[in-house]
Amino acid sequence: MKFFTSIALMTVLGIGLACKKNPAHTNRLAAENPVASQLAYSFVGATSYTKSDTIRIKFKNISESVLVVYKPKPVFIEKKVGNEWQKVQILYCPCGASCPPPPAQQLLDLNKEMAFFWTQIENWCVDKVEETRQASTGQYRLRVQYSTSPTNYDRQMAYYEFEIR
Repeated sequence: MKFFTSIALMTVLGIGLACKKNPAHTNRLAAENPVASQLAYSFVGATSYTKSDTIRIKFKNISESVLVVYKPKPVFIEKKVGNEWQKVQILYCPCGASCPPPPAQQLLDLNKEMAFFWTQIENWCVDKVEETRQASTGQYRLRVQYSTSPTNYDRQMAYYEFEIR
């Protein structure tokens, strides 16, 4: 009887060890095939806009948990100048106004979307007076900073590139 108990115990331990994932193998597969490491988000938007269009881009949570989007307002747009990306100036609040601060973060539930809009107007303040200009043609991108859970402070960047022609 002791012999059969020992055999059963060794079989259970052997199966348990055989079923354990090999983290090095998993990481290697993810590095070799980025699709294997599932993205937490998707973007929906056009890749080309005319100067009269409003830029509309949706950021959707396709992960298996809540995403945290950091500093969702004002929208964060960058323009490619040469080989570098430069931040486009977009006001959150009118010049000289007393506005509540923008939200530090926003939770995005499973399969929910967050929409970002930009009218292609760059604006900034000079001595409490708003200066504006129409965005020029070129390559742009929306930047979204997020993490994969409210307790995960490892922030990641997601980018969506588009053109203004």
